[in-house]
Amino acid sequence: MRSVPPPRYPAVTRDISFWLDAGVTADAQRALLTSTAEPLLAGLAVLEDYRDPRTTPPGKKGMLWTLTYRSPDRTLTDEEVDAAHARVIAALKASPSVQIR
Repeated sequence: MRSVPPPRYPAVTRDISFWLDAGVTADAQRALLTSTAEPLLAGLAVLEDYRDPRTTPPGKKGMLWTLTYRSPDRTLTDEEVDAAHARVIAALKASPSVQIR
């Protein structure tokens, strides 16, 4: 196994929470999130898969993802991260099965 040096510049995380059709898999969600080809998006992970029938709309589930943004050559500004995150959110909003919470 080859070792990899740690990143030189810090990462910034943003969370996003949304409702979507209960049958959509995490892999499909990951594909949707990465379909933006956002160059600053360095990683993403599911934090919560919420399905409480008392508070979840019928046929839906709530998902909470954390998205990690990083540049290989500089420390990102808040404005850069906010713009990158807005582009990812715009891609989610374009999907008919997603409703941002």
